[in-house]
Amino acid sequence: KPLDGYPDMPADVTCLAEVVEATGVPEIKIYAGAVPIPPAHYMFTMEAKNPPQPYTTNLGQWKFQSFSQMSERITLDGHTIIPGYSVNERMGGPAEMGVEGGKLKMPPWTECFRNSDEFAEANGIPKTLCDFENWQFWPELGGSRDDRPNRPSALVIRMVLANTPTETSDLIVRAPKGYIFDTDCKVLTYPSASVFDETATMQSIQAGTALWVTNPETFHRIPADTSNSVGVPEDAILDEWKIGDTAYRSFNQRYAVWPAPNAVQGAAELLRCKGKDNTATLTLTRGLQAGGMGYVF
Repeated sequence: KPLDGYPDMPADVTCLAEVVEATGVPEIKIYAGAVPIPPAHYMFTMEAKNPPQPYTTNLGQWKFQSFSQMSERITLDGHTIIPGYSVNERMGGPAEMGVEGGKLKMPPWTECFRNSDEFAEANGIPKTLCDFENWQFWPELGGSRDDRPNRPSALVIRMVLANTPTETSDLIVRAPKGYIFDTDCKVLTYPSASVFDETATMQSIQAGTALWVTNPETFHRIPADTSNSVGVPEDAILDEWKIGDTAYRSFNQRYAVWPAPNAVQGAAELLRCKGKDNTATLTLTRGLQAGGMGYVF
């Protein structure tokens, strides 16, 4: 089936699929009928079924050839070879589990009342009472989001892995057409607080000077021995962390925490991020775990 804007082949072409017995490799052959296939730029779709098992290595290649006479395989154009692509399990696990493997955590614009640093310090009050997921729009709260056209903006993404990586591997983020990632794209992963508050560092969190930990009304635990978390189990659910009956203020109750640089299972260190048009490729060392509440970056 041709894609919109591209020519269709003559109506009398024949498409046959078979497996080459000697190699086990499938072949698709498109035969011209009485009407020759004119030279043009064709782009079309074909229905196919992926292999039953995942393929992430030894991906093989796709080879495209054209012949003036198929039976004699007389070459018409030089062939083209395209590297194969991985076939992997659904992020988050099987669909029937109902787990969203990837999702933008970008709520609608929310007005956040902000006190100045001086006023908050002088009166002993928080800088804001806004939930931390709504800090994205406010630079003074560490946010870098801007939804206006042609403006740089930060995307907050949550992901749940189906399998635990055992080696350095790539994570590919593909946005809708129109988005453009920087060639050398910036990614925030650790400490987890920095995803919603870009000004937060592990040093400021541990020192208790970051907004993330100095705001008792919107306190969001991440691994740090602050006065707010001493003696409280990391997976605790406290009433004062609730918003209504279901949502929790604590980061640890909504998301998994990105591993620390010295984590035994690995730090999931970001080695590089390369952007091209609407696709970003993140190379991470091992360290993330499958399942759970999911990681944000």
